[in-house]
Amino acid sequence: MRKEKTFKKFYFWSIKFWIPILVIVFVPILVSCLSSSGLTFKEVNGVANTNYYTRAIYQLVPNRKFSTYIIIWFLTLVITLTSIRKMKSSDTFNGNNSIYFSDCYCYLWIAANILGYKKFQLISVSLPLQFELVINEVFSEFIVETSLTPYEKFDGDISIKYKNREYTADIMNVLICDSYNIRENDIAADFNSYPVLKISSSKMDDGIRYDNPKLVRRVREEMNKVSKQYRELNIFLTTNPKNTLKIIGSSFMASDRFGFEKISVISMDNDRIYKKAKVIYQNNKN
Repeated sequence: MRKEKTFKKFYFWSIKFWIPILVIVFVPILVSCLSSSGLTFKEVNGVANTNYYTRAIYQLVPNRKFSTYIIIWFLTLVITLTSIRKMKSSDTFNGNNSIYFSDCYCYLWIAANILGYKKFQLISVSLPLQFELVINEVFSEFIVETSLTPYEKFDGDISIKYKNREYTADIMNVLICDSYNIRENDIAADFNSYPVLKISSSKMDDGIRYDNPKLVRRVREEMNKVSKQYRELNIFLTTNPKNTLKIIGSSFMASDRFGFEKISVISMDNDRIYKKAKVIYQNNKN
């Protein structure tokens, strides 16, 4: 099973990421090497006068052979990059939902901004990575629902509970329970010295994904309240991708306007304890 997962991961990243990157890097080099040495003087002048940039290169580099190589490399790079971006613009980067994504923000940024992918599916993506991608608007469109992951509408009660508010700290733990409950002993002792806000759906642990507008709204209301007292948040979540996307959009996209200086999303370690902190927002102005 592990070998199969490793192969699927290798195959996915090769097809979606590394092969296009290698094409962008090596095709211009290969074309410029094969073409530059065989051009006549007239053909070289024609290439050099293609546009403003090629004329500038030709004038700045005194060696005619080397300048011709650079110009052909530059033109081929532009054509190759434009072609790949055009092909990938209509693709969903992880449309087949074949692997789990975690701690790969830089690669996904390259996929969106260099390779030209516009769409990304938030299913099978770690919660800290979902926050990073959405807050930084890395992709133009985030997909949270497919034919295999339907959602049922839920309009039930939302529970709001505060604990340890007497603690003199400017950091608060925020627990947002949607798919299943987060218990006190699920959280590492490192976070025990902070006040706690727990926002819970009244329907959990039944294995059904719910579209929960009330939960989203109550999170926004409570974030507005606690921002007046606390500067930092540690967020613990069990939300599904649809509710996560809405919560990020309504409560955390404008974290600077709320007044928070730092927001971290806490995920489970290998022992299934909430311990791993990922900073997803930090106000560097202060």
